Amino acid sequence: MIDVATVLHQHYAIAVTAVTEAARGLVAETFIATSTSGARYFVKITRMPFFKCRIPTSMPGHAALAQLLPDAVSHPVATRSGQWHVALADAMVTVCDFVDAPLYETYDTAHFGRLIGRIHNSTPAIAIHLPRVQFFCHHAQLKHLLKRAFDGDGTAPWQTTLTARLAPYRADAARYYQRLCDLEHAAAQQPAHPWVVTHGDAGGNVIGSAHQGLMLVDWDYCALAAPERDLWVFQYDAEFWRGYREVVGDYPIDPYRLQLATYRQYFDYVLFILSEIYLMPADRDRTAMIDNLLSLFADGWVQPHLV
Repeated sequence: MIDVATVLHQHYAIAVTAVTEAARGLVAETFIATSTSGARYFVKITRMPFFKCRIPTSMPGHAALAQLLPDAVSHPVATRSGQWHVALADAMVTVCDFVDAPLYETYDTAHFGRLIGRIHNSTPAIAIHLPRVQFFCHHAQLKHLLKRAFDGDGTAPWQTTLTARLAPYRADAARYYQRLCDLEHAAAQQPAHPWVVTHGDAGGNVIGSAHQGLMLVDWDYCALAAPERDLWVFQYDAEFWRGYREVVGDYPIDPYRLQLATYRQYFDYVLFILSEIYLMPADRDRTAMIDNLLSLFADGWVQPHLV
């Protein structure tokens, strides 16, 4: 078990008086630490392999964005040695300044469109090397875990429950996956697109307060991609597009790139949740995670975007 106070003292030169658990995210343990000066920090401990491999390349881009857009992007904290993460055993630790504001599920989407436009427009000023994201990156792992989930591969009660609850959606999963593969195969026939700095899960990581406006947090996969990587979830939101175009100009809606981004992100979610389910200790209750997975098939918030 990682001692957050010790990590902050040894690696960040931050003396801590209190550490409290924050709401656990899908891919990390999260904590709020208070220093002797009264400053507060948001600490993430990530053990999921898909995210651990992304942190070293994502965090420098996140830091560069925070310098350019301090009012719009959460602020990572560097270690004593100037790094943006700490590797400990099977985990990676990252630290950001804590913003005392709620996570928003509803907000002014025109305002948020302008924020995303500012982030995309900042691309020429980012000198940090960032990975490029175009296709889904984990086909073999996804197919392996889907087979385990749908076929069942053990007698544990949670596995039996998972297989039974997923059974009605097997055909949907196969159809969605074939659609993803078809979109990827059609990429060579599509016109070139701009590569911009993107968040990758922008719609669900918005915090805000009356004095600070909206900020975008949780930059686990900061990368260069087509703008649609951040736009797909807003494709039917006229107010978002109005705000976005106020900043970037008359950007066209590209149905192909929106669909590719949608299906790629959809299967990212499926893979991450399945991985979490199968990597949990044997004695952990998986009910909430199974419910989360089922929401991706049963009229969840992604469904309207899958065509």
